[in-house]
Order: sequence, then structure tokens, then C-alpha cells
Amino acid sequence: MLLKSTDTQTVVQVGEQVYLPSALHEAIVSFLVINRDSINKHLDSKKISTDIMSLISGTNSRIIRPGRAWISGQVSIKICLEFVPEDQTSASETLDHDRLPIDAATSPLDDLRAT
Repeated sequence: MLLKSTDTQTVVQVGEQVYLPSALHEAIVSFLVINRDSINKHLDSKKISTDIMSLISGTNSRIIRPGRAWISGQVSIKICLEFVPEDQTSASETLDHDRLPIDAATSPLDDLRAT
């Protein structure tokens, strides 16, 4: 299950901390931006002649596959968080079909919102 950076309804508990996917995404992207000089040096050492900021925002490029013509477009880095349930069968049924009824007056997220 992919966790979208724009999802404001889902929360992820990692250890004792609870996060919105958007907060995790922003932390990772900001790390890349803050460390862009060292990342760019590393890319350059690998003979990759682009910079991390171009890859984050998207940079003009072309792609070719065997037996096909060149296609113009953009290449960019996408940060993807994925949740993999321990029990794939029951988890997919629970995540997709069995929604818990939530009382409008009390939500399981109320304690998170209070912080």
C-alpha cells in the first residue's frame, strides 16, 4: 500500500512516534535539498551530469526502449513510502473493505490532533 505525500487522513506509527506521510516525505526531501552539494559531488563522481535539484523538480530528458523511437519527457525522483502488512491476505481485506465505524464525536485520531 503506497502512502501518498498528500494523504492527510492516514497516519503511520514508527516505533513510538506517529507521523503523517506528508511529514515523512517533507523530511526526506528537505534532507536532499540541505545536502545537495554533497549529493551533487557524489553524482558527479559517478559520471552523472545532473544535479539533485533538477531531479527533484523534474528535468527534460528522453527515453528509448528496444525496437522503439525516442520519447521526450521529464525524469524526476519520487519519494515513495510503502506499507507492507505482515499478513497480506487479511490486511488487504481489512484495508480495502472493513472500515471501522467512527463516531463523529470521537475519532481515533483525536489524541494525535491534540498534540
